[in-house]
Amino acid sequence: MKTLIKLLALAFAFTGGTANIVAAVDFGSRVGDTYTATWSGSAAIPDNNLSGVAFSLNFNDSSVSQISGMTVSFAITGGWNGDMYAYLSHGDGQVVLLNRIGRSLATPDGSGTSGFDLNTFALSSAPLLTDVHAAAGTTAAPLVGTYAPDGRKILPTADAPTFDGAARDATFTTLLGSDPNGNWTLFFADVGPGNPFTLTEFRIVAEVPEPVTWGLLAFATIFGGGQLLRLARQRFAAAMVR
Repeated sequence: MKTLIKLLALAFAFTGGTANIVAAVDFGSRVGDTYTATWSGSAAIPDNNLSGVAFSLNFNDSSVSQISGMTVSFAITGGWNGDMYAYLSHGDGQVVLLNRIGRSLATPDGSGTSGFDLNTFALSSAPLLTDVHAAAGTTAAPLVGTYAPDGRKILPTADAPTFDGAARDATFTTLLGSDPNGNWTLFFADVGPGNPFTLTEFRIVAEVPEPVTWGLLAFATIFGGGQLLRLARQRFAAAMVR
């Protein structure tokens, strides 16, 4: 029973259930085909603590019913990147952005890079994007660039060999096509001792389909009706000639 209680407590922390909510952030008004949530400041991420920190995000536009694309960017200073775990979730969908990058049987401590300099995570189906888990390295410089999210929905405390060959089933595809309205969570946790992290900013862009307006439908109806009328006239004229 004690083992079960410990596992349940770990799972609760793993999902950000005990996280410190730093701020509530709204996705802004629509600009073209996008909505954007941004934050900047200084949020210390507790060292070696699964409870981490979280941001509560809100999307509110009843005229939008699905997501067609998404990117996430953030800047984090300090730390040992192989200790960082981060995800974005909404409803039943979860994108694991980072899960102890570089951690494996060969490199149990993960990547030795330090910090993330406005890294962008984009749709994982993009063929040229590198899986961020493979972006290891041992220098103290921040990790930069655009990557596919880690996607490994396994406990960040799992044994190092567990990360080798782990399924990447928690990518942006879990959110695409879903209704964006309601609450979202952006979560960060430092799951290893030493080398603390500080989050300084993030930017989340949700892309949505182009709206079909009543004016466009009316135009299509009128245009289509005109075409049918012209076709009828042509056929009538042809019949009269015969």
